[in-house]
Amino acid sequence: MTGACGCPYIVSSIKQWRELLALQDGIPQCAYTKKTAHEAKLVVDHIVPLAKGGKNEVSNYQFLCEEENLKKWAKPDKYWSQDLYYDRHHYPDKFRYAQDSLAYRQILAYATHFQRPWSRINRIVHLLAWITGAGKTMAIHAICFALNQILRGDKGVAYPGVDRILVLVKEQALRDQLQKELAEDVKEYGICATSPRVGVVENSGDLENNYWLEQRDIVVSCLQQVWEREKGIPRYKMEPILGEEAVIFFDEPHFAVEQVAQLAE
Repeated sequence: MTGACGCPYIVSSIKQWRELLALQDGIPQCAYTKKTAHEAKLVVDHIVPLAKGGKNEVSNYQFLCEEENLKKWAKPDKYWSQDLYYDRHHYPDKFRYAQDSLAYRQILAYATHFQRPWSRINRIVHLLAWITGAGKTMAIHAICFALNQILRGDKGVAYPGVDRILVLVKEQALRDQLQKELAEDVKEYGICATSPRVGVVENSGDLENNYWLEQRDIVVSCLQQVWEREKGIPRYKMEPILGEEAVIFFDEPHFAVEQVAQLAE
């Protein structure tokens, strides 16, 4: 959604939006650069992040130009200079036809789209509609290798890329099966000489354990660990936690279309 000035906003009601505008005399401007919506693209930002106890209240909102907002979430350059799993040498010719042509090469074909700041392309669901047996599990690897090739290969190793991904599935049996396939098949089929570090989320607390997360390249979880079924909303603190994942894959999203759409938003 956007406000009257064209700014994406996170307020929960028109009343809050009007209160926020009133604080700026109806002319939103970046809290840091003082640029207005006519001079830069503005977003509404939490002054105190939700992950640190901030609230969805007008007193905790501020306007920031997109460039400054991105800086708030930027990780140190040394972080991105490290060797990430999907930076490693790989053999695309080892992918099956669908994985190569409809996943790996499709990402490369739209390189200019994915090279834009991720804040401009998030909240978009890219759908792979394949028949059973087409190789969707290895397509996850194909997509991530391709993303880092165009992000870090073309723009340099210090440029942000895919460091860790989250895969959400509908039930525990599929979670465990997918964990095994993601960990073993990429090496078994000769696509990469090393296997990724794949972790399984046993409870939602795992997703709040930064040390545990940093030891993984891939995290596989049942949807129920990030979703409160009774309330029909994401679990408490899930917004910033999910925001830390470079890419989120929904396995067979047709089983929970509304939840997937809300989580993407």
